[in-house]
Amino acid sequence: MSGHGAGLSRDDEPARLSSGRLRYLRAAARAGARHALRRRLPQLRAARLRPPRPRRRGRAEDLRLGRTRACRHRRGRADDRLDRRAAAPRRRGPGDRCGRPGADRTCRCRLGRPTVIRLALALLLAAPAAAETLIVGNKAEDSISLIDLKTGRELRRLPTASKPHEVAVSPDGALAAVVAYGGTTIDLIDLASGKQLSRIDLSPNAAPHGIVWLRDGRIVVTTEGSDTLTIVDSASGRVTGAVPTGQKGSHMVVVSRDATRAYVSNLSSRSVSVIDLSKGAKLRDLVAGDEPEGIALTPDGRELWVASRGSDDVRVYDTSSFAEVAKLSVGDLPIRLAISPDGRTAISSNFNGGDLSVIDVRARKVVRTIPVSGDKAVQQVTILFDATGKRLYVAETGAARVAEVDLASGKVLRRLAAGKGSDGLGISRVNVAR
Repeated sequence: MSGHGAGLSRDDEPARLSSGRLRYLRAAARAGARHALRRRLPQLRAARLRPPRPRRRGRAEDLRLGRTRACRHRRGRADDRLDRRAAAPRRRGPGDRCGRPGADRTCRCRLGRPTVIRLALALLLAAPAAAETLIVGNKAEDSISLIDLKTGRELRRLPTASKPHEVAVSPDGALAAVVAYGGTTIDLIDLASGKQLSRIDLSPNAAPHGIVWLRDGRIVVTTEGSDTLTIVDSASGRVTGAVPTGQKGSHMVVVSRDATRAYVSNLSSRSVSVIDLSKGAKLRDLVAGDEPEGIALTPDGRELWVASRGSDDVRVYDTSSFAEVAKLSVGDLPIRLAISPDGRTAISSNFNGGDLSVIDVRARKVVRTIPVSGDKAVQQVTILFDATGKRLYVAETGAARVAEVDLASGKVLRRLAAGKGSDGLGISRVNVAR
């Protein structure tokens, strides 16, 4: 633009204004209305930055977007912006697969089968193998066997004190505590090295048998020879307390998950003693069947299950009211009782029958019987679930071995050789040095 004072050059003119609007602006400039132009100049410059109008779509694209060409005149700019965002390619995230929700960022359809196989093998090789060691107390020869559950081989056999009937494993799996039912001691075994660390004397408490290693480091053990429940500090090896049960044959023990209460089965008194561990005192005795021995708690701690070997039954008690709520007939001489980690299944080990009674915990009903040896001479005693609850280890004391049973199929998968009188069992995830 030239002449008639200072005005706008052609470079300053907005590109998309109508001819009428431009004529008005030129007239204003010629009239000397510079103040009006200065106020409008930012708006004019901003007008040049507006995005172009969206292109006209064809009928095929309209149909893909879910509308017809006839309704396009009703759409505003906001709708056009949403369409452009939807049409723009989106980066795949952790929840995308081939642009669809629910898949991993790495699109499997772009990987060939050899690549997938190589990745799977790499992951398998990178993951450390789970180590599991079975500890077996051989009560007829005063030793324990350390068995590699992966190979089934006995890696070590270590001497112990007299009659190692029962075993407990420390919460971290590093140590095993082995009772001397024929004496007054507990042996602590380092599983990684396969060596005895120390021997704890419980005197004057005698004949330790049932044993539990608590998460806080305490060891709780029945001392049948003195009719007491003895508490030991595993770190110092000192006896910190002994609670009299006032009953005879205090043989096995279980402890609640919060470690506040212990339950002791008394073989010769037809009872179960309830012990308050925080106060170190007995609360009461529950009436049981003939020769109660096997004992277990449900994982939630609400029910106590007791197997009485003299009356061939299992009784269930409510731990809040101490009332007996159920009684079930099981196999011949149920000497041990175990409840699966998920709390759904209870198993009784039947000494005379050489079999297992499988009980539905919720229904409180025997649902099947699993034959193991079927022979009383095998002297089937201790049973132990693995961490998954899918396999069960069954001590065949008279045959110096342990049977590994698949719970789902009821099949004996293999038999693991141990020492004479193989009875007490424990499992650790620590590898034993070879």
